[in-house]
Amino acid sequence: GAIGDARAQDALVDALQQAPRSKLRLYAAWSLGNIFSKETKNREERLDQSRQDQDALERLSSLIYRYPTSGAAFLLRSRILVGLGKYDEALADLDHALLLSPVLRIEALTDRGYVLALQGDVTGAQKALNEVLASEPSNAVALFRRGLTFGAERRWSEAVGDFGAALNADPSLNSALIERADAYEQLGRFAEAIADCEVYLKGDKDVVDREVVESWIQDMKNGVHSHRLPIRRGN
Repeated sequence: GAIGDARAQDALVDALQQAPRSKLRLYAAWSLGNIFSKETKNREERLDQSRQDQDALERLSSLIYRYPTSGAAFLLRSRILVGLGKYDEALADLDHALLLSPVLRIEALTDRGYVLALQGDVTGAQKALNEVLASEPSNAVALFRRGLTFGAERRWSEAVGDFGAALNADPSLNSALIERADAYEQLGRFAEAIADCEVYLKGDKDVVDREVVESWIQDMKNGVHSHRLPIRRGN
């Protein structure tokens, strides 16, 4: 398969069963490369998650030591590293994944675009994502992430286009709704922004930023356009 070695594949499955991939979500503010994270978990939960991430990192590192040609292991470890904020190390792992496992090219390039954007390298991120979309024009994740980079450059019309295309490819991608709403507001298309916000709230009964989005909707209805972004739910 992707790993190319049955023993490596078995070891990888075993490692993942014992130490699941990080559940942390990064909420990125895509503006001039600045990054912020808004987490709803309490401090104890975050510490526990960090311990799980460290454990998963150690297990995957051990796996890579034993099977250094496993591109899949490098890809998975890169995602743990992103969750820990170790972007340079994540990029190095993605380079290894690309070199070792051509079958993982799309996944690795999509992740590479995400990490570069987190580092503020919007041009590099777009280059990686454009390469993905040249092969898979309807890749929802790549479209969504490229839309975020357009937003960072205040290219709102292009952002709207990519978020819409991402939703066409994957209607369940609720994150694209809230991002498109922001782009619509920036363009002065308030009715469309409100409509996207309302659909966003209906699509997830447990949405963590409900009060913020409801307040944002009310502001737009009242003619107050503060361009306040709700909690980012992008990936």
